[in-house]
Amino acid sequence: MSNIDWVTLGINAAISMFLSLILFALGLRAGKERTDRKEIREKYRNIYSYLKKFKDRIEEGKPLYWRNFVKSFHDSFTPYLKEMVNKGEHVELNKGIISHVLEIEKDCLSYGWSFHNLSLKAGEIVEEILVKNQVSLKKGNYDLKTNIIDTENGGSFFEYNPASLLQEKEFNYVLNRLLNSEVGVNFRYIQESKIMYQIHIRQADLKCIDIRHILNQVRNSLVEYKDRDQYLSNEDRIIKELSKHLKILEKKIKEPFSFWNTIGNAIIDFFR
Repeated sequence: MSNIDWVTLGINAAISMFLSLILFALGLRAGKERTDRKEIREKYRNIYSYLKKFKDRIEEGKPLYWRNFVKSFHDSFTPYLKEMVNKGEHVELNKGIISHVLEIEKDCLSYGWSFHNLSLKAGEIVEEILVKNQVSLKKGNYDLKTNIIDTENGGSFFEYNPASLLQEKEFNYVLNRLLNSEVGVNFRYIQESKIMYQIHIRQADLKCIDIRHILNQVRNSLVEYKDRDQYLSNEDRIIKELSKHLKILEKKIKEPFSFWNTIGNAIIDFFR
């Protein structure tokens, strides 16, 4: 009768038991992830929707800032992602992703606040350009008009935030609309239901001055302001970061748990 190699037998038994326990832990982890998958996907989907709003509004020249998320000026405000972290609703999500989107959220809100301040300043910029070009003006309370020709209703005007002229697409939209019809633009900004300023401009009232000349000067002044601002000058970087992380979130919505992530978590669970 041959001798039994008890050492080898013991090692094989230990390895077999260890692998069995790992597979058991892996099964438990996979089961838990199947249960949590719907909830985790929904959280990633909400983050995606939230960040996409920031991106879309920046590209439209109408960025969001904290005021867009509260009902009253006196309401307290905690950003959505920061509130999620404060409530511990982020713990099941990828730590690296959460860390990055928190920074993006802060940058987007800071950008929006800077744009809000530019929107307030834009009225002064437009008025300065008109005065510089010796355009006749009629002033009222928070209201400024070029020397409007007498018509039945004083002409038709569409409302527009002049700060949005920073975006080339928006600039071309306004310019084409003014050149191709008798309509004028009412550069206007409202805060807390209060009209901060409104400036009526129409090509027919500018006499010998081409409205393109006025709008180009306004846009150039806005660009100079943007280049000096800490957050507005980072617009391209912010959009790039938003685009990058929206793609990452798309993948997480489709499959919140990767194969290797599941294995890693199973091993961690085993040694807890």
